[in-house]
Amino acid sequence: MAKGKLFFWYGPRVLAAHKINYSKYNYEGDFFLKIYETSWQEILGNPPEATTCVCLRDTRANGIKAAVEWVAKHYETGTPITLLNRPIPKLTDAHAWSVWKQRLLHYYTPAALHDAAVYLYCATHH
Repeated sequence: MAKGKLFFWYGPRVLAAHKINYSKYNYEGDFFLKIYETSWQEILGNPPEATTCVCLRDTRANGIKAAVEWVAKHYETGTPITLLNRPIPKLTDAHAWSVWKQRLLHYYTPAALHDAAVYLYCATHH
């Protein structure tokens, strides 16, 4: 994992936004498409060890569940969420998503996409 941290922090609302993004607005740079294009074949060719997957799937112990819940709760309270130290709008329409997408793309580093691919592989293959 990149510097010992797993990038995959998305909660249900952001995943829904990605689904809307992909199916309705068809923007380039969709998170899952980006993973597929950059890291997925590498992971399939050199899958993580079973022990890595056991650790990643134990989201309570490894902190992933808590991180996702924190983001989801923070978003629900109406407290402004910031990306790149700037507030982002509520996800209500295509324009709001375009702001989210632009700021999220900053975090789509090769290491982060690799980490997300490892997590998705483990979640879907073990």
